Amino acid sequence: MKRSIGTKVLSVLIILGVIFGLGIVANVAALQTIDGYNKQLVNVYLKMENMEGELDAGFQEVQLYANLVYTKRGTNQQETMKTDFETALADFNGSMEQLTQLTSQTGDKQLIAACESLASAAGSFSEYMGQILTAVKSGDYDTAGPLIDNILSYREPVVNAFNTYNEMSVASVTTLGNRSTLKIEGTITFDFMFVALFVLVFVIAIVVVRRTIAGPAKRSEKMLKDIVEKIEQNEGDLTERIPVTSSDEIGQMSAGINGFIEQLQNIMQKLREESLNLNGSVEAVMREIDESNESASNVSAAMEQMSASLEEISATLGSIVNGSGEVMSDIERMNDRMGDGVELVRQIKNRAGDMHRSTAESKASAAQVIADIRGKLQAALEESRSVEKINDLTGDILSITSQTNLLSLNASIEAARAGEAGRGFAVVADEIRVLADNSADTAGNIQNISNQVTGAVERLAKNAEEMLRFIDEKVMKDYEGFVDIVEQYEQDADSVDEILDEFAQNTAQISGTMERMSDGLNGIATAVDESAKGVTNVAESAVSLVDAITQIHQATETNQEISTKLSGEVGRFKNV
Repeated sequence: MKRSIGTKVLSVLIILGVIFGLGIVANVAALQTIDGYNKQLVNVYLKMENMEGELDAGFQEVQLYANLVYTKRGTNQQETMKTDFETALADFNGSMEQLTQLTSQTGDKQLIAACESLASAAGSFSEYMGQILTAVKSGDYDTAGPLIDNILSYREPVVNAFNTYNEMSVASVTTLGNRSTLKIEGTITFDFMFVALFVLVFVIAIVVVRRTIAGPAKRSEKMLKDIVEKIEQNEGDLTERIPVTSSDEIGQMSAGINGFIEQLQNIMQKLREESLNLNGSVEAVMREIDESNESASNVSAAMEQMSASLEEISATLGSIVNGSGEVMSDIERMNDRMGDGVELVRQIKNRAGDMHRSTAESKASAAQVIADIRGKLQAALEESRSVEKINDLTGDILSITSQTNLLSLNASIEAARAGEAGRGFAVVADEIRVLADNSADTAGNIQNISNQVTGAVERLAKNAEEMLRFIDEKVMKDYEGFVDIVEQYEQDADSVDEILDEFAQNTAQISGTMERMSDGLNGIATAVDESAKGVTNVAESAVSLVDAITQIHQATETNQEISTKLSGEVGRFKNV
């Protein structure tokens, strides 16, 4: 049993996918290895190289500051040199610790052993320099001098170990770089081979698909196109069939097309027979429709004339009823608005009463508030008079500062007499004099501010008194006038309420009369309308009958056209 097209295509895609996936996996693994080499070069060896430079610079600085701190003894720079010496020694030790940590990350045993040797020599050197620093800090230059002269014996092991470590570090970097280069070259070679293999498999897949899928599909398509072209040329042959050469989807499609042609053949045979029968039936129906259509048209015309006359009468009565209804609606709206007006006037009257009471209460409350404000203001003015006491206090302060100045002067004289022993006492006297002067200035400022405050309080009292006088003379009189206006407003609302009540009674009488007249007109209009509806229904029935007959006639003509078209379509096939 042959495989389906989906299986064939899926097999080709799976093969290509497996090859592509293996290539991707191999490339990813190689790239990860190369990335590991590069990260180690950047994150470890590059930092190691920087740290070697810092270690060498620290090594030189420690020796330099050891000599400078000894040669600068007894000068102002000595303390700075001690601090720089101690800092340089700490930086040197820190650089050695970081270099040791970075070296351990390389995993190179020889380089780690060289680093340990360097760390041992650097430790001995750091310990020796620490002895020099301790001697210098304690001021024991007799001990520090011989120690500085003997630095060379500790320096040489560090230099030799550093050179050895540097050589091994360079060799380790070179080895790691060579590994990365070899891995990159191998990856490139593998990629070329992978692409060649992928192209070869792809070409084989195209050949297989062309022979097993595209070829049979193209042949079937050509045969189907020939069948369609014959039908378009009115030489269709429904006895032709497409040969089925496989059991896959293309073979199944060919078999399906053959089945469709067979079903189409059966349908066309039935259409040929039924189209002949349909032509005879259509001719008989057309004759009967023509006779019925003439009678229905006469009945419809008469009923339409009667219906039009009754509709005119109904329309006239409807206009009268509508007019009376509009008048009735206007009266009802007027009545409703009148009720709203009455209610609004009552609300205005109530609000006027409330406003009258509220205004009277506000007037009394305002008078009470003004009296309270006047009392509180007078009390506040009396209390503000206490500011004048500040002038008395500042006078006392000025007197004290004057005495303090005199005391400071006497102290300065006595200190001058005492000579060198009284120098400190003279400084104290000067400070006391300065303090007394500052106190005098401050007291003067306080007096000025006190005078300004007193003036401001007096102006505030004058303005407050004028404001209270304005309220008594103007605001309270306006309150009295407003109370009179509100009272008159309440009386006017009562008058308007009486007028609106009388107008509402007259409107109710007119509304009753219009309602009775509208009922009579509605009865007449209803009777005429029912008669018009009856005639209209008959006319509509006659029109519907004519329309139905016309539609039947049109449908019959359509059926006749369909029958003719079906005969034409059947005639396009030479063999059915």
